[in-house]
Amino acid sequence: MAVGAAAEAATTAVPAAMSVWRVQVELTTTSRPAGRFVPAVRLNATSEGVTNLNPFFTEDFTPGRTVRFDLRLVPTAADLTMLRLGTPTGEWCLSKVSLLVNERYAFTSTGGCTQPGRPLEFGSATLRANPSWTSYGSAPARPTSMSIVSLRERTLSAIGSAMPANVSWDRTLVPTFNQESSATVRVRLGVVVSDPSGIEAPFTAGIIYGVEPRGGAAVTAVRVGPVGSYEFGLPGAAVDQVSRALQRMAGSPALGMRLVSWYDAFGAVVWANAPLVVG
Repeated sequence: MAVGAAAEAATTAVPAAMSVWRVQVELTTTSRPAGRFVPAVRLNATSEGVTNLNPFFTEDFTPGRTVRFDLRLVPTAADLTMLRLGTPTGEWCLSKVSLLVNERYAFTSTGGCTQPGRPLEFGSATLRANPSWTSYGSAPARPTSMSIVSLRERTLSAIGSAMPANVSWDRTLVPTFNQESSATVRVRLGVVVSDPSGIEAPFTAGIIYGVEPRGGAAVTAVRVGPVGSYEFGLPGAAVDQVSRALQRMAGSPALGMRLVSWYDAFGAVVWANAPLVVG
């Protein structure tokens, strides 16, 4: 690449039409409310633009700790119209806030504090004027796989975000992701279910399901296995986010080909083009 072309690429803003296969927020907490704490992040005004930050590990909000959270996917970078953080209780203060799009920093700023009804917000103009946004460069190359670590992080974030108010993590049961074959990873986790009326005692429920990658005209993921009585749609929410990411990461098959997908020996979802079978 010529020197001039390299300089131009280094100063290219986030491409508006870039397909988003991963979006994360990186936060450094300085203080937080006591008790159960589930703040939220909004990326745009749609119902799918909100992610509740409900991690399995409660120390993720320990003051002084910097942690990344996977957020619900938006279609393209143009759909990132805000970065708004809010808390339903108390005061939450942050010393640093960053947004990563496709695993590259797109926004970094000093933080601030938020209280119920008083969000900490960075608008569209602020996002797009940030040095990380304006110097983002060209769209990153599509990945060639999704690691088991990435699958785990995306899954736990989606499940935590989708939990109803009367459901919480069973933190005595650490979630596991076990590869059973080249076709299936088995997810096991536990939740605590409370009676909103307070009449019945809380009880624990196990959630077990499989995640299988599928090929064809696109790479997707499907949930397999029997549906339990106390799932609350959580596996579906997680598999949906993984499936959307895989579709965007793998892209379309080559002309006259189809995509095939499987888990490799390390538990990563991989894909490749294969001849299109006719008849």
